[in-house]
Amino acid sequence: MKKGLRWFAVVLVVMLIAAMVLPMSAMAANGGYWAVVTGAPLGLRLRSGASLGAPVIATLYNGQSVYVLGGPTWYQGIGWMYVRAWGIEGYCAGYYLRPAPAGPGPVEHGWKVTAPAGLRLRSGPGLGYPIMRIVPYGTILQATGAPDVTASGYVWMEVSVNGGTLWAAKIFLTPV
Repeated sequence: MKKGLRWFAVVLVVMLIAAMVLPMSAMAANGGYWAVVTGAPLGLRLRSGASLGAPVIATLYNGQSVYVLGGPTWYQGIGWMYVRAWGIEGYCAGYYLRPAPAGPGPVEHGWKVTAPAGLRLRSGPGLGYPIMRIVPYGTILQATGAPDVTASGYVWMEVSVNGGTLWAAKIFLTPV
């Protein structure tokens, strides 16, 4: 009887190790892959750990490209993927990621956010308008082509965000 339990324990340990090592070796063999955020209208939280309790370090938006480095790590019923976006690495729910179309790595053109603590996007051009969204450093925004407006000591640019338009202080943006 003890011999049967020992055999079962050995098989169980080998299976657990294989379950952890095989997905990692498959990811290492192909070097990761590009994916696109989809189905997250309020943004996908990038966290410091694979848990809903882990601190949010950035927010990813629909259409944004990320580089998947590993995963999934299953916890709290969520398959967490380890990704890199804007040079920041963290965990996000894999449910909202789809493989990027084949081809070279994504090249984004537009205006890159350079504000270290994130850029406040407002409903209108000026500090008197309410903040509608804060986008993190490195986010690429698309200009709508509307004329720039000077108000509250800043030049404001209208940008397109998730099908709507908001205003950003141009001093915190750089063309890419």
